[in-house]
Amino acid sequence: KQTEEYLSALHSGTMSPGLLVDYTRLNNALGRFQFGKYYVVGGRPGSGKTTFVNNLLMNFVENQQNGSEKINILYFSLEMEIVDLMIKFVSAMTGFTEHEIRAANNPLSQDNQALITNAFNHFNKVFNIMFVTKRVTVEEITDIAQKVAARPGMSKKYVIVLDHTRLIAYKGDESTAINELSKVLLNCAKRLNACVIALSQLNRNIESAERMKTYFRPVLSDLFMADSLGQDAHAVMLLYRPELYDIATIPVNGKQISTANKLFVDVAKNRQ
Repeated sequence: KQTEEYLSALHSGTMSPGLLVDYTRLNNALGRFQFGKYYVVGGRPGSGKTTFVNNLLMNFVENQQNGSEKINILYFSLEMEIVDLMIKFVSAMTGFTEHEIRAANNPLSQDNQALITNAFNHFNKVFNIMFVTKRVTVEEITDIAQKVAARPGMSKKYVIVLDHTRLIAYKGDESTAINELSKVLLNCAKRLNACVIALSQLNRNIESAERMKTYFRPVLSDLFMADSLGQDAHAVMLLYRPELYDIATIPVNGKQISTANKLFVDVAKNRQ
């Protein structure tokens, strides 16, 4: 009966089918990003975790049907300031590098400058986003998430991003704090019917010499605090860029694929 009610709500349009992204294989693997689910994105420093998740958010918004409710985004950015995040968003929207956008003696033409201005205006028009850039405790994350969800006029489409798990404020043991954090993020997904995305680091041992034969491709056990984050999450995506280790090609589905300017994403766990 519960399954019948779920499918009826889904097919009648009273329940969202999930959030669509522009990565076809990722959509197929995950069945879209779902509200009420908790996702973890893992990667080594410099692998592009923040840029990848920002691209997901832009896909969520841009792929909404006309007339749909706005997506509300609560973004805990514990590493970057709002200005830095906004420049990353605008860079992705316009194709200009962050350096070109920031440069004091900007070589961009007036038309290109107008594109950047339009990108900022478009962002403000389509995104309903709240940034939190201070280091927060686990208790504060819960409190802020609940208060945002309870705001008048809040739509049912709620996305929470935490960047990243090791930057929360805590006293005592880090492992205990992250274990508690993971439980709280899972609870937020369920109780607030939110799509929760947490960014996490990978352990250093992935860069050991013996991992060279697998092109430094991460596995679930490489996730920092895999026993907590990996166990609680509905899905875990692991990012890697072999190009950073001077690996020019890797085998994918029996073919050698160039790694130049490519980010590879492995869905290491999926219990959708």
